[in-house]
Amino acid sequence: MVTLVVEASLKSGSLITARMALEQGREVCAVPGFPLDPRCQGTNKLIKDGALLIESFEDVLELLNQTDMRPKSSLMEGSRDDNFATMSLSEDLVNKESRLRVVEVLSSTATSVNDIQKAANLPLPVVYTILLELELAGKATRTPGGGFVRVF
Repeated sequence: MVTLVVEASLKSGSLITARMALEQGREVCAVPGFPLDPRCQGTNKLIKDGALLIESFEDVLELLNQTDMRPKSSLMEGSRDDNFATMSLSEDLVNKESRLRVVEVLSSTATSVNDIQKAANLPLPVVYTILLELELAGKATRTPGGGFVRVF
């Protein structure tokens, strides 16, 4: 398992999560931020202290290929969240067709994740996975209200 910290101040809960991940023997990765931005000082410190630097979508893909990211079945059995616990994000679900359906829903106007999910008619975990891929690839951006816009 890998823990990826995208943005964290020096006194954020994300750093507590990163510390706990290290205590459990997990790899910790961080996305660097502008050095003078207080919201990025924690992630920059993680990198300085030895966290794996993530600069691009390709870095994430490489990391996923090196690490067995599938959840252990024993961990999933006790979960109560049926939307996420029983969903296997195999290539059967996150495929070219589902990616195209999500991209077609996105526009220059912010759209909520729930609206994207309904319009694309896909399970929520699949939509979140595709949105993350698009965000990391620079093809979509999250808005302050939690919606997403397509980057043209």
